[in-house]
Amino acid sequence: MENKESIMSKQRLINIIGGLMVLFAVLPLLLNAGTIALLALGLLLLSTNYWSATWRKRLMPFVALGLIACLLYAILILSFAHLRQPPAELQSETVIVLGCKVNGDRPSLMLQRRLDTAVAYLNENPDARCIVSGGQGDNETRTEASVMGDYLEAQGIDPARIFREDQSRDTRENLLFSRSILLREGLEEPVVIISDGFHQFRA
Repeated sequence: MENKESIMSKQRLINIIGGLMVLFAVLPLLLNAGTIALLALGLLLLSTNYWSATWRKRLMPFVALGLIACLLYAILILSFAHLRQPPAELQSETVIVLGCKVNGDRPSLMLQRRLDTAVAYLNENPDARCIVSGGQGDNETRTEASVMGDYLEAQGIDPARIFREDQSRDTRENLLFSRSILLREGLEEPVVIISDGFHQFRA
């Protein structure tokens, strides 16, 4: 039988892991399948401290297996995202910047990195056009596309080169609605998609 100190140590470890999972799920202030799953797993892990000894003994192996499976899945997805490289000869005259959280009239740090990459690309390719894609989230006062477009213009990008897709609510709609703009405006394909490394595989 485990002594009281050993049990307390395990409970502290569970609290730390579960608390970190909840924290990382809440910090981005975004609701998607990934953050919801992380939040649910974190809360489940924290709740195990209140289970009876019998239920803990029966169910903890399944909880542990679930956590390991999620970790391996995340490692697999991130590995594919970083190992998969576009062909070196790819040329494009259109870039799509995928949106994420904005703070009032300013892009978040993550979104600013994407936009700065777009600015560099557009300056290197003066004939290229850009679609900024992102609707308005529940905790946002403006559409992501409008903030993104204003940021690019402030960096010296000609407004005539910027197309704003402001209806999308997720990555699938980002690309679906951007494709409509591509077809309507006769923009060049294939396109270059700008996002963060962890998001590239999904895109």
